[in-house]
Amino acid sequence: MYYCIVILFKAKPRFVRRLKSQTVAYVEKTTVLQCMVEGYPKPIVTWFRTPPMRPGKHHSVRGKSLVIHKINKDDGGVYMCRVTSKFGSLYDGTLLIVRDVGKFI
Repeated sequence: MYYCIVILFKAKPRFVRRLKSQTVAYVEKTTVLQCMVEGYPKPIVTWFRTPPMRPGKHHSVRGKSLVIHKINKDDGGVYMCRVTSKFGSLYDGTLLIVRDVGKFI
């Protein structure tokens, strides 16, 4: 007879990879900001921005990532991800810099 024992370790959230201090995005393109975290139980990721994000389809959350569709100059600012579980909270952020797409002659 064989037995299988599963041991689950509880772990506070931690960043697998941090956001870059600055992220460059281009007007009319889509940008994805990824909050790369792990922990058990699975942490909850919340995104926010200074100045605040406008509600609507322009910004969407997919898993731990924030997707910004058709970027415009107003999307520039500081974006933060907050990671929470019953074992603690973490924050990480990036300054999103929006640039015009270069035009070639």
